[in-house]
Amino acid sequence: MASKRSAKQMEDGFKDSEETSSKKFFDFSEGIDSELYDGVLQVEGRLFYVMKGHLARHSDYFKNLFFKDYAESKKDIIPLEDAVPADAFQHFLELISGGNRLNDEVIEEVLKISQMWFAEVPLEKAKEYLMKKSNLVPMEKFIIAEKYNFSDLKNALFANVQTVADMNSLLPNQDVSDFEPDTTTLIAKRLLEISGIPRPIPVAPVAPEPPAEIPVAPEQNIQEGIIAFLQQELNRTREEAERERMRLDRIFMASKRSANQMEDGSKDSDETPSKKAFDFSEGIDSELYDGVLQVEGCLFHVMKGHLARHSDYFRNLFFKNYADSKKEIITLEEVVPADAFQHFLELISGGNRLNDEVIEEVLKISQMWFAEVPLEKAKEYLLKNSNLVPMEKFIIAEKYNFSDLKTALFSNVQTVADMNALLPNQEVSDFEPDTITLIANRLLEISGIPRPIPVAPVAQAPAEIVPVAPDRAREALQREIRRRLQEISRHLDPNLLRDN
Repeated sequence: MASKRSAKQMEDGFKDSEETSSKKFFDFSEGIDSELYDGVLQVEGRLFYVMKGHLARHSDYFKNLFFKDYAESKKDIIPLEDAVPADAFQHFLELISGGNRLNDEVIEEVLKISQMWFAEVPLEKAKEYLMKKSNLVPMEKFIIAEKYNFSDLKNALFANVQTVADMNSLLPNQDVSDFEPDTTTLIAKRLLEISGIPRPIPVAPVAPEPPAEIPVAPEQNIQEGIIAFLQQELNRTREEAERERMRLDRIFMASKRSANQMEDGSKDSDETPSKKAFDFSEGIDSELYDGVLQVEGCLFHVMKGHLARHSDYFRNLFFKNYADSKKEIITLEEVVPADAFQHFLELISGGNRLNDEVIEEVLKISQMWFAEVPLEKAKEYLLKNSNLVPMEKFIIAEKYNFSDLKTALFSNVQTVADMNALLPNQEVSDFEPDTITLIANRLLEISGIPRPIPVAPVAQAPAEIVPVAPDRAREALQREIRRRLQEISRHLDPNLLRDN
């Protein structure tokens, strides 16, 4: 993967290894004293003389290899069957022995075998090398950090991303959803910061005002001085409260729709015949219901079986052996607004008068009762008919995990300003994983560095056009050929033609 270091870099690296006592070259060949080893490993034909206990201390793989009752453990020379480069194994042994001559040529192989053998010390030293000394380009480091889930290395790499160009140089050409979740969060968070719309929005600290001094007044004016001081403190408190209110206004959900939007929404509801209200009051025919529910003091006459078909909550309430199921009037103890319950009953009865004032309460009780039909109809309303601002829709979509609604909202984001208007003021990592991916993907596209990079289709060369003669021209040509053949045949010897 990595490009070769320059000759100067290699020379400098070699000097570091020679000059640093902790990086002295270790010899694991046969020439060492026999009392310093009790095992021999063969890697790519090379023999490494090792201390079994020392290797076992650093890796359970070697603990099992040497000290479990395996056939290999009895051999004088144990070959490592895995594809392990001898040079990488040399570095591995040095790392667990206190040495360190890591370089960009061997780093990936050392990481590979250290991960394979669950050896923490070499992994940590390799990560430290990548963070402090490696000359690999950021994208090469990122690919390694992603592969081995080095979170602090990824954090360091993204901390150095200051521009869109930096981000483009860091990310390999792959789909954002293929990255680790923490990586996707880093991409989204950094792009929001680069774009000038960080989440959460930093709040400028308010410098505390110096405490007001109580004026020292003559005895006859003490009462007036106290009143003035209290008035001053009251004004200061009001100013602080106003600043806090303005801050909360920026942080929390978008403002309510205008009166015109609400009026338009109510007109649509009244004018659409498919949204006619259903009457669940006492005046309906008794044979049309077999149960009565009380919600906020209002009585709703319902069909138990119909409600039970749409929600297991009501199936249990009506048809399990609960005390409430025997009552003539069953009170719903949960905090359920009567208006929302009216809409709920209409939705499961084929009606639909949803509007932006009741949508959240209807969603809340539909989710609470696991009622799929009202949930789907509410989602469809948000997608097609709602006049809520994008941020309000987004908050609902995030809360109820409406993926297609979120996808639709992000598809309408064309600028950084659109993204700023869509996202509430909260920590990026608090969003759902699919939301973080949508944020990262859309910001990469807006910034002109989409992942994966789209490949321009290769234009195919037009097929060669073979001219087709008109029918009459073709027939004339055929007649001319037959005529000439006849002339030729008249000049030939008939016996020759017969013999052939």
